[in-house]
Amino acid sequence: MVRLQLLDADYIIADNKPIIRLFCKTDTGRTACVFSKDFRPYFYVYGDNEKIVEVLNKKYSDRVHKIQEAKKFFSIGYTARPTHVLKVFTNVPSDVPFLRDELFEKYRKIVKKIFEADILFKYRFMVDNGLAGMCWFDVVGGKQFSKTVKCPIIEAKTIKPVREVKNAPLKYLSFDIEAISYDYNRMVDEKRDPIVMISMAFAPSYRGKKTLVLVAKQGAREKDVENFSSEKEMLERFLAIIDDFDPDVLTGYNIINFDIPYILERLGRNNLPKNFGRITDKPCFVRKFGAYQTCTVVGRVVVDPYQIIKADPFMRFKRYDLNTVALEMLGDGKIDVGYKEMVKLWNGSSEKLSKFIRYSRKDADLALKILLNTDLLGKFFELSKVSGLLLQDSLGGQSARVETSFLRACGKRDFVIPTKPSKAEIIKRETERQKKGLKGATVLEPKKGLHADGCVLVLDFKSLYPSLIRTFNICPTCLITKDSPTNVKKHKTCEAARTENHGKFFLWLHRLSSRALICHGCCQQFSC
Repeated sequence: MVRLQLLDADYIIADNKPIIRLFCKTDTGRTACVFSKDFRPYFYVYGDNEKIVEVLNKKYSDRVHKIQEAKKFFSIGYTARPTHVLKVFTNVPSDVPFLRDELFEKYRKIVKKIFEADILFKYRFMVDNGLAGMCWFDVVGGKQFSKTVKCPIIEAKTIKPVREVKNAPLKYLSFDIEAISYDYNRMVDEKRDPIVMISMAFAPSYRGKKTLVLVAKQGAREKDVENFSSEKEMLERFLAIIDDFDPDVLTGYNIINFDIPYILERLGRNNLPKNFGRITDKPCFVRKFGAYQTCTVVGRVVVDPYQIIKADPFMRFKRYDLNTVALEMLGDGKIDVGYKEMVKLWNGSSEKLSKFIRYSRKDADLALKILLNTDLLGKFFELSKVSGLLLQDSLGGQSARVETSFLRACGKRDFVIPTKPSKAEIIKRETERQKKGLKGATVLEPKKGLHADGCVLVLDFKSLYPSLIRTFNICPTCLITKDSPTNVKKHKTCEAARTENHGKFFLWLHRLSSRALICHGCCQQFSC
């Protein structure tokens, strides 16, 4: 048996069967990957069960692994007893959205509702096995070998979550790239301007070095500097260092918006693999969501202090450049080098090149210190444990944290949650809201002008929504609808919190709601 802390997760397909891969740390800081091969994706269907089974077995037998009957409560509207639904297991995760769409579009006469058909497979596995991001678990299994994973592998026979407060020691690598354009009138372009320098800072030290700078030319004489004849040689060395040091966290200031996309493009143009994760079968990639970008490096966590600080309402700066933030948070700033000066330093004397190297090295070092000296990641460790999200995903918005928490709470109590609505359904709901005059929350308009008489008070309530949810048991699982039993509508506890909303009422204290359960659990966990 081995005790591990969960850092990241993904899956692969082998022989038309998914294999979950859990990337973990031991309490001594060693890395391990756990393979789980016996878990299948699934979703729930409600309707004419006999006809649905007939359709699935006749039309989609190549995608359906097996079908089981289950008793589940619906998560919208109070019901006293569970409802018979079908639990449809598929061969691979991609079969789930395919069957969901097929059933919705072609068999609406026999299919009334579909549940949990849009849950990421890795989270489906984690929820069903009681796992959360940064949680600890005991695994029993044997050693396994695979060319696709760069760390030791355990093929799991059993996985059992355990409660541990501590965190495993992690390795951090901060890096910063320098690229130059000989045209002062434009910014550097990853498609035509090569990377000339990569600086790195390590925690703990890498082979006795706290920092290291790679330079794509000969002649640099600074300490802890490696010289190369080309950009390609330098990039190859960069990939080798990542594999050798094997960091858990990759960081750097604004690396998600600039450094990582730039490196990936230059790797491609030099015919090098776009991969510095803990696997060999999936490339690293950056996804854009409007103005926001995320980065996926399987087996590692990408942490950008710039994004964390910019999104934190309690951290405000005049500007969010590295120099301003470092001076405020560390009392130390960048070495002053202007954008147009970089070309002169790169093409100048050895002394000028040394200044360029010191400038680059300082940037990587400052980013690492901002992350570690101020414990920027500390709260995200705990958010990951509480919400259930993996550490990488916990760095994002709140909606994913709430959804995963709700999924976990519902799963423990035999509730099923509906699939997210399509764009067409969202438009339909908005139209209905407008027809019924539902405006949502009320925001009082302030009186404009200078208030000189008396004082101006700003009142805020700490955790107002969770407190209301917990106090009044507010949740769709306890909503009294037209389909709720008549005796429930007249129950005395329904009168206790009579929140009227177009003829619908919330049920109070008759059953502890899933949302109240989440809030109650969070309060208990944080009060320990």
